[in-house]
Amino acid sequence: MQGFNSYNRNRMTRHFHRWAAIFSCLLLAGMGVWLWPKRVLGQENEDDKLKRGDILISFRPSPFSDLSEVTGVILFNAPLAIVWKVLTNYDDYARFLPDISQSKVERKEGAVVWQRVEVHNLWPLPDFHYLLKITNRPEAGEIGWQMLEGNLKNLYGRWKLEPFAANPNQTKAMYTLLQDPGGFFGDLTQNFSTRSLVLERLDAFHAEIQLEKTRQDGQPERVIRPNWRKAIFWWEELEPPRFRAENKPPPPEPAPAKPKPPALP
Repeated sequence: MQGFNSYNRNRMTRHFHRWAAIFSCLLLAGMGVWLWPKRVLGQENEDDKLKRGDILISFRPSPFSDLSEVTGVILFNAPLAIVWKVLTNYDDYARFLPDISQSKVERKEGAVVWQRVEVHNLWPLPDFHYLLKITNRPEAGEIGWQMLEGNLKNLYGRWKLEPFAANPNQTKAMYTLLQDPGGFFGDLTQNFSTRSLVLERLDAFHAEIQLEKTRQDGQPERVIRPNWRKAIFWWEELEPPRFRAENKPPPPEPAPAKPKPPALP
């Protein structure tokens, strides 16, 4: 009898623990629905996330490498013409892309550009240097590039641009990159390193495109940009240099002279 009661108590204890675990899971799920209803219930689509300012990252197998192609999708708050102008200003990349130390167009032939690039890395990775062959297709909103020579195993990528359906004055951009340095780290580590690079570059392009848009609109704005992508400290430049000269406030007008009192007789 005592053994029977002990068995019942153990069975009740197991049932209690089981129901407690189920209740805890339901409680946590309910809190998730309450705190993040859109994300949990899947009510947000891609456009909603882009309008909120998200960068959407995805991976896909590469037919030319053991690593993955990393794609970032972003919404630029500027029409396609301004975005295209910034993306194809290859000589200027070293100024605003945080990982690129030098960028120079060596020659152009029609829609094809040859660009020499130097990339600064932290130890243990060496600095990268390579020559890209870039093909611009403005009629399709596409830019593609492939490494011709350099100290990487493989490097290629592409842009795909289109006016944003909800607002033609905005541009939806898809940036794809495969960067294979060859033999430094495992595939997973290198894929996530490329993911970080895609995010950093899209952030930098976003800031530069916004700066170009405000320059064309004649309205300077505050720009936050790191000096280098590996830097610890960031700072805010309250007034970009290009706007300092033309936006200085005019000097105050001199106060009118007080009338002199009449001379005494």
